[in-house]
Amino acid sequence: MTPADTIDFARSSIYVLLEVVTPAMLTALVVGLGIGLLQALTQIQEMTLVFVPKIIAIFDLHDAPHGLYDVKETLHCTYAGTGSITWC
Repeated sequence: MTPADTIDFARSSIYVLLEVVTPAMLTALVVGLGIGLLQALTQIQEMTLVFVPKIIAIFDLHDAPHGLYDVKETLHCTYAGTGSITWC
């Protein structure tokens, strides 16, 4: 594996990582902002109120429909990258 192959593999790995993680992070951001706005408007200052809706939203909106796609993309990137590695 040449240095150019290593850089190309690292670049594609970072791209797959961002592709897999971005929907969950955006879901958590939107839910967190919504709960934060609700807390500010009602003056409820419960620290643990944010966690349960975020966990439920991330699982329902991201992990359930996209879970198999994420696994497929990660495995595809892994198998494509390790095929060019030469073992001593």
